Amino acid sequence: MKNKFASLSKKFTPGTNEDGGRREHSATQDFKFSAKAGFTPNATDEYSLNFVVQKAEKDIPPGVEGSQFRSYPDYNKTSVYFKSKTMLGFETTMDVTAFYDSYYNIMSQFDDATYTLQNRNNAFNSIYDDYGTGGSVNFINNSFDGNVLKLALYEKYDSHREHNATIPADAATGQNEKEGEPVQKYLDNTLSAGIEDVYTISEYIDVVAGLNYSYRKNILAQEYGTHYLTGDKNVLYDFPKGSDKAFNYQLAMVAKPSPKHEISLSASRKSRFASQKDRYSSRFGSVRPNPDLKSEFSWIFDLTYRGEIKSVFQYEISLFRNNIDDAIYQVNIPGEFQSDGVTPLYQNRNVGKSFAEGYEVSLGVKPAAWLTFGGSYSYIYRENTEDRALRFVDVPAHKGVVYGKLALPNRLDTYLHIDLETNSKRYYTSDGETLPGYTLLNVKLFSKVWKGFSVEAGIKNLFDKNYFLTYNYPREGRTFLATVVYDF
Repeated sequence: MKNKFASLSKKFTPGTNEDGGRREHSATQDFKFSAKAGFTPNATDEYSLNFVVQKAEKDIPPGVEGSQFRSYPDYNKTSVYFKSKTMLGFETTMDVTAFYDSYYNIMSQFDDATYTLQNRNNAFNSIYDDYGTGGSVNFINNSFDGNVLKLALYEKYDSHREHNATIPADAATGQNEKEGEPVQKYLDNTLSAGIEDVYTISEYIDVVAGLNYSYRKNILAQEYGTHYLTGDKNVLYDFPKGSDKAFNYQLAMVAKPSPKHEISLSASRKSRFASQKDRYSSRFGSVRPNPDLKSEFSWIFDLTYRGEIKSVFQYEISLFRNNIDDAIYQVNIPGEFQSDGVTPLYQNRNVGKSFAEGYEVSLGVKPAAWLTFGGSYSYIYRENTEDRALRFVDVPAHKGVVYGKLALPNRLDTYLHIDLETNSKRYYTSDGETLPGYTLLNVKLFSKVWKGFSVEAGIKNLFDKNYFLTYNYPREGRTFLATVVYDF
C-alpha cells in the first residue's frame, strides 16, 4: 500500500511548518504479507501456524510549530504464531500458543524541513532492534460435576536493543561526521500462572472465581549518555536491576433470568506491571525515563446487563468503578519542553490513589434483513484523590457513536454504511491544557462483485472537521477511499 500524502481540513489554520492542503512529509509505503496453515486430524484437535511480515517506510509529519523533522526509512515487523487445541482425555482440553515477534526500525531526525542534513545536536539515526518470544498453555477440565476448571501458564521474554548509528561525513551535502553510540540493551522476563473455576449453581446462575500470580524480572537495563548518579558524560551505564510480583483475584456471578438475558456482577483486583517502555524509553526526547516506576494496582467493580428481544433489539448497559493505587500516569514537567521547544516534556510517574468511574450503553436494532442501526455512549470520570488538580490525559469524558447499515433491495451483499463519532474535549497536559472535542461522519459503500472480489468506496471525515488527538499534530480532513479486495 502506498500513500503519497495525507490531506488536511480546509479549515486548518497554517503554522510555521504547515501551510495546509497536503500534509507536509506524510507519504507512506507499506507492504504486508500474512499466511496461515492449519491441520485438523480429527473432530476435537486442531493446529495452525501463522506468519505476518510487514516492511514499511514512513514519513513523519512535523508539528505545526517547532523543529522536529523525522522519518522512518525502515519500519519492519515479523510475527510467527503457533496455536493448537488438543483433547487429552478425561474431559480435559489443552490449548497452546507460542509466538516470536521481531521489530526493527530506524528513525532519523534532521536539521530542517529539507530532510537532508543531520548536523545539529538533536539530529540522529536511531535504531531499534527488538524481539519478544514466549507462549501460554491453558488446560480446561469439565470432569467435575457443575464445575469448569481452567489452569493457565504464561511466559514472555522481551529484548530491546537500541543505539544511535554513526552518521558519515559527506562533503557534497555539507554533512559532518557524527559519532554513534554503543548498543544499549533492555531485557525483561515475565511469568504468570492462574486458576479459575466456573461453578454452575443452577441453570440460571454461574459463579466464577479466579486467582493469578505474576512475576516480572528485569535482567538488564542500559543507557548511554550522562550518568544519572555520577554526572559522567558519554558513558554506557546500567540502571539498577529490579523485579515485581503481584497476586490478582476475581469473583463474579452471572445470572440468566431468561433466555437471551444476562446480568453479571464482578469484583477483581488486577495489576499492571510498568513495561520497558513505561520505565526506560525516552520516546525520542518526548519523555524523561523513570527506572523506579512501580506497578499500578486496581480494584475493579462492574455490573453489566445485556439482553436481546426477538433478534431485533439488542442492548447492553454497564456500570463500573476502578479504585487505583500507584496509577502509572504521564505527567508534564513544568517549564521543560521537547527538542521542538513547544511540546511539553513528560515523565511516567506513580501518582498515588485515584479512581475512574462511569458507564457504557449500547443499542442495536435490526427491524429487517436489509436495515441495521444502533449506537453507543460512554462516560468516564477520573480523579486523583491525593491531588485533584492533576488531570488524566488523552481520554475524553464523553464518547458516542451512531451507525446505520442499509442494504440495497434484493442485494444484501451490497450496502451503505454510515457512522457518526463524537468525542468531548480531552486533556493533553496534566495541569489542565485541553484539546477541543470533535464530531466525525464517515460513509462507506460496499459490494461483492464476483467470486471473492469485492469493492469499497467511502469518505472519511465527510464534514472536513479540523481536529487534534495530540497537541501540535492535526488529523486528516475529508478523505476519499477506494479499495478492491479478493478473498480466497
